[in-house]
Amino acid sequence: MTSSSDNQQPNQQAPLIVPRIKNDNFLTYLNSLEGMTESSLPITERIAGDLLLTYAIDIGPSYVMATPLSLKEYNIQRSQLRESALANSIEAIRGAQIGTNEIIYELTAPDNMAACSILFPNLWQHLEKEIGASIAATFPHRDFVLYARNKADGLKALREILSQMKFDDTHPLSKLIYKPTPTGWAEVID
Repeated sequence: MTSSSDNQQPNQQAPLIVPRIKNDNFLTYLNSLEGMTESSLPITERIAGDLLLTYAIDIGPSYVMATPLSLKEYNIQRSQLRESALANSIEAIRGAQIGTNEIIYELTAPDNMAACSILFPNLWQHLEKEIGASIAATFPHRDFVLYARNKADGLKALREILSQMKFDDTHPLSKLIYKPTPTGWAEVID
């Protein structure tokens, strides 16, 4: 019997691993599927509130979830996931675009990576310096992030936009508002 690592050619590179931000509803849905086991559920890390970090493995024509089974199949070490995913997403984050109406800022990034900006604290420190205030941010969709100054007018504007959004799209994330902290992210509570 040969393992998947035995089947790899000597010059074949390991598959590309990328981060994906999901919410608790994603895991609830997966757990409701018949036949789902611990080894077929995605590997996750709690980011804050209802947001989770998961990983996808680029297998060429598509992506597969990083699960204990897929890590074994593609000979990937779990301890390398986060570091690899961050390294593989940095170019998309560097390509982020920001639009604003001077109250609300919208961050978009190539390759469905906007929500993954939550994984880059240096970016958020830079954005706080640019707007001259602490930030409140929401991650309603994988393709865009909204943020504002963490002050009454900014929070009000974010809440108004969130109340008008439909979260029945294919890749909705969170209705919560977060703020960066020295140890990660925390929910903004009035």
